[in-house]
Amino acid sequence: MMTLDQYIHLLNKLKEENPEAGALVCIYSRDDEGNSFAPIIYEPSVMKYEDADVDGAPQFTPINAICVN
Repeated sequence: MMTLDQYIHLLNKLKEENPEAGALVCIYSRDDEGNSFAPIIYEPSVMKYEDADVDGAPQFTPINAICVN
């Protein structure tokens, strides 16, 4: 798994190496094989993540993940 700090570091590195990337649309892969893609449409949010289930948040504790879509 990747932490938010690691993800931000990688995004900053990507943008440094590809300055034009800052204007590109962000998408995500719906599965690990890349069978389909969709745009990220919501702001990132903190949440409770448990065994691949999304229980919701931020009212649930402990908060242990960042949701990007």
